[in-house]
Amino acid sequence: MAKRKVSIPEQVDERYRAAVARAAVARAAKTARAAALAAGLPDPALHRPKKPRSPFRRKSGQPPTHGGHVLTRVLRTIHLDTIDHRSHVGAALRRVQDGLTTQLGGPDVVTFAESLLIEQAAIKAVIVQAVGDWILRQECPVNDRQALIAVVMQHDVLQRGLAKLLETLGLERRATPVQGIRQQHGLD
Repeated sequence: MAKRKVSIPEQVDERYRAAVARAAVARAAKTARAAALAAGLPDPALHRPKKPRSPFRRKSGQPPTHGGHVLTRVLRTIHLDTIDHRSHVGAALRRVQDGLTTQLGGPDVVTFAESLLIEQAAIKAVIVQAVGDWILRQECPVNDRQALIAVVMQHDVLQRGLAKLLETLGLERRATPVQGIRQQHGLD
């Protein structure tokens, strides 16, 4: 079935009908709320379930410190293809991804599952590197109470996660399969 072209006046008419329908729904909700309040029932708008806070948000009143959480949150939601590979982060992601792919035998040998793990390892490697650089730029990794800064412990956890992911991929280098001259030219 061919798709019918819709003219501009028809599009405007459809938008107008949709706006009128939304206004009618809003009016109905407002009158239902007024009726509930008049009957002595509690306000339904006040008893909506609260949306839980993201575990990646910092507590109110605490300034951002190293940016590791923000980088984790951003890179977790973005696919690597959408990152501009000319940027600093994009170039680092590409370097790690290319290096791991080469180590595992090249793009022709790497399976789809391995490519997913390589992508996640690249993201984790960039995050670990960014947090590690921030730690090294600090004057002292110990705070006023002679205890390590919390980010040092978080960096250690990130490093362990990256090491486990790399161990899953395999730490040894795989040789790329070499074709004979006859196979390269399609003679066999």
